[in-house]
Amino acid sequence: MDASMSRFAPLAGVVFVVLYVIATIVGMSDSPDFAGTPQEITEYYTDKKDEILIGGFIGVISVPFFIWFAGALRSAIARVEGGTTRLASTAFGASIAAVAAGVAGLMVTAMGALRFDEQDAISPEVATVYYDVGQILGFAAVPALLAAGLFATALASLRYKAILPAWLAYLTIVLGIIDVIPPISWLGTLLGILWVLVVSILLYRQGATAEPTATGAAAAPAVGGVPPAA
Repeated sequence: MDASMSRFAPLAGVVFVVLYVIATIVGMSDSPDFAGTPQEITEYYTDKKDEILIGGFIGVISVPFFIWFAGALRSAIARVEGGTTRLASTAFGASIAAVAAGVAGLMVTAMGALRFDEQDAISPEVATVYYDVGQILGFAAVPALLAAGLFATALASLRYKAILPAWLAYLTIVLGIIDVIPPISWLGTLLGILWVLVVSILLYRQGATAEPTATGAAAAPAVGGVPPAA
């Protein structure tokens, strides 16, 4: 049973992506631009109150699946890294920190909609604060935190010739750089969703094709025909 769960654990990333996309479509449809005018933000809360709350709820549901995916990624890195598993721990720690910031962003944004729902009114000043804080957390803080995990994953992949193929490892570095540049970090968030989807499927396929060792454990799969370093 545990072996089956371990094998399918990476696919939690696919579930996360599906839920995240749904949450974004529902909750962010017709949302104002970043740093939109107070009037636009107030109208967004007024017209999309229910959608914001539903989108936030779906977004929160997606969180455990991302954490499960992050755990699978950590295991894949630790398996080839050995020792103190510094890179694996960095990747996982960055993921957890990003999740905390992301959930905070969702809840802050949803709180504006909840306030309007309870009081049937929200001032432009209050609406702007809720929206801006949620945007900063979701599209600046989250990618900045994830960047450390992306760099750790790419470094481990290139050093041990495992986990990610070289072309994806280099693209991961580029994605990490985008994540730490505030004017374009929002793009890193969107591309990061695609990255999770690709890596989830890749890790699942590696686990499905791993050869059992003499002790019955799955050996770490190699990428490109080169066995990972011990």
